[in-house]
Amino acid sequence: MPENFERQFNPWAKQEDVSSTFDPSQEAESIQTPNSEISIKENGQEPVMPEKIEQPQIQPVGTPIEEKSESQTIETPIEKEEFVPEEALAKIKEAPKEERREKLADFKERLALQKESLAKMQETMIAKIKESPDMPIEELKAIAQDFSQKNDINTEQLNRTNEVLDRYVARHKLIKETREKYPDDRELFKALYGKYPDGKINVVVNPLTISIRCYNLHDYAFIRYEGWQNNNFHPTEEQLSRVMPSGGGTDIPCLIPELESLIIVENPQAVDGKEELLETIHSHEEQHIMNRLFGKEKSIERIYTTLEEMREKLSKTKTEGKAMNLFTKGFRFERGKKERETKEELLAYFKSGDNLESVARMLKGNNSGQYNYFEKYLKPDFVNHLVVNLYGEKYRTPIEKGLKQVFETEYHKLIDEGISAFQYLMEDDKYSREQAIAILMQEPLGRWAKVTERILKAKDSIRNRQEKQKLTELEESQAEAIAENKARDAEKNPTPDLQKDDSSYKPDNELEEDLSGF
Repeated sequence: MPENFERQFNPWAKQEDVSSTFDPSQEAESIQTPNSEISIKENGQEPVMPEKIEQPQIQPVGTPIEEKSESQTIETPIEKEEFVPEEALAKIKEAPKEERREKLADFKERLALQKESLAKMQETMIAKIKESPDMPIEELKAIAQDFSQKNDINTEQLNRTNEVLDRYVARHKLIKETREKYPDDRELFKALYGKYPDGKINVVVNPLTISIRCYNLHDYAFIRYEGWQNNNFHPTEEQLSRVMPSGGGTDIPCLIPELESLIIVENPQAVDGKEELLETIHSHEEQHIMNRLFGKEKSIERIYTTLEEMREKLSKTKTEGKAMNLFTKGFRFERGKKERETKEELLAYFKSGDNLESVARMLKGNNSGQYNYFEKYLKPDFVNHLVVNLYGEKYRTPIEKGLKQVFETEYHKLIDEGISAFQYLMEDDKYSREQAIAILMQEPLGRWAKVTERILKAKDSIRNRQEKQKLTELEESQAEAIAENKARDAEKNPTPDLQKDDSSYKPDNELEEDLSGF
């Protein structure tokens, strides 16, 4: 049991969404109009995903996801002031009530487009880095500057992009200098782990990673168990059997700490040396490194409740359901500590193109203990600890129900909805794989479904408006063409002078007499 456990399990934060970041559109849900509350909620229910996402359809085994490097493009409105979501939302709240609905609709569209633009800029910068790893930082930033000017990206977001580029250049420089210092694979291995490898290894240097492929399981186990910290370390048979199924890993300690987060270690034995599977492993681990470089969620300050305050709140509850609600808030906070790891794994599996049905089973802990992040919370011993040591027997049932709801039912739903969100972003070539990953990377797992829904709704709204505008312009153009044709016909065939045609001409008073009979 971890230290400060009682405090950790009583962090009844005021904000329930443990993993959420600031979402201006979420705050916008409380804006009032004269007749109703402007909200994406319908009948008091907040949508989680579009209708078809309510029951996620995970791709069957072997079904490839078609993708294009060029996604459908929706042009960002031009000649508008810089869009800063927090400031724009504040202005909506200050606007006259009769104007808020229209302004809020525009806000949601621009927010969705901004997220899309940031994803496309990330994809652009990654492509440039892979194409020209040694491109000077000035040129990289110039590309970002040009992209931001043509899209709805504000100054703060551009500055954050430049910070990412600075980190990339520094890390790339470190990798180059390390390889230049240790051009021999075995010497590099010794510099990192304190001894020469027992078997064959292969080192590949990329713009942002150093990949070490260990063809001897003892070498792989030595790295994974940090054997360099013990001069007499030799992996046991049990340790070898544990690492055997592991295809690879990153962020493993070594003798050059600055390189820890940039090294990928691969185990060909896990996939019988099959090259295509090794490439999948490499792609998966590389995405973890990209997540750390580009991904940055805004943190939310939490207000904690002490054990005594929690007991006082429980004493005032009159029903089992209300007691369970109190417990679930704290359990969600605990779950949030690991949700980021689940998010990182999902993004890595999205990148490597693994079968998503299998990925869902793994992350739920059905196939392996590797991802059983919350297994201990569902065991009787843990329930007994909370009941006996902290809250008392009368709360056993709400504790058991709350743990199952948060760490099983809700968590499994998060995984399914997260996978569905990725699939719907890529469906019908809406976004490329890189763009879909970039959109989700900036959001906590618990908001993937909602963010995806809003982005797709905004794209549909903009597309419908553009199509309507095109239709209107076409109709106006056709009307003008018809009028011009009539004018030309009139010039070629002028109307006869009726007054000179005695057989057809009648004075006005006679015409009126003729019409009076109808």
